[in-house]
Amino acid sequence: MAGEEKIVGKITVRDIGLSAAKCEELVADGSEPTIMQIVGKTSGYTKKPSTLGGDKMSFGFIGKFRAQNAITGEVYRAGKCFLPEIAELQLADEIDNAKDKDDNAIVEFGFNLGLQQNKSTKPNASKYKFTVIPLFAPSEESDPLAQLMKKVKALPAPKA
Repeated sequence: MAGEEKIVGKITVRDIGLSAAKCEELVADGSEPTIMQIVGKTSGYTKKPSTLGGDKMSFGFIGKFRAQNAITGEVYRAGKCFLPEIAELQLADEIDNAKDKDDNAIVEFGFNLGLQQNKSTKPNASKYKFTVIPLFAPSEESDPLAQLMKKVKALPAPKA
């Protein structure tokens, strides 16, 4: 039932009810739906070889997480989460940067996770890929790009 929070062992796209087949179905007509909103506070991660094979790594974030399935409205909470690669590499980097300054650092994050058709012609390529829209900017302490952007001149506003 939408609105009630379910406590689960971990949050993943699949574990909140969005199988690969469902994701393919959602983008089949060219739609680019938001499928999940996730927010969390993470103090670190574990890293292991991905179940997808190859030399990819999988990051298991540790902390407090809340995710809502945007299709069903169901809400989940967990102490561990696994994110698509597009999000996990950025978050792992933020954690590493924060931990360089403070071993006890906690990184807050939030984003909407979406889907779009994958136009790749590679063999065995998925029919969809993930998109990420941050809900708020990372803290300057954990984002070296925020510090770097203070040094550069902003682009002019686009012409109407």
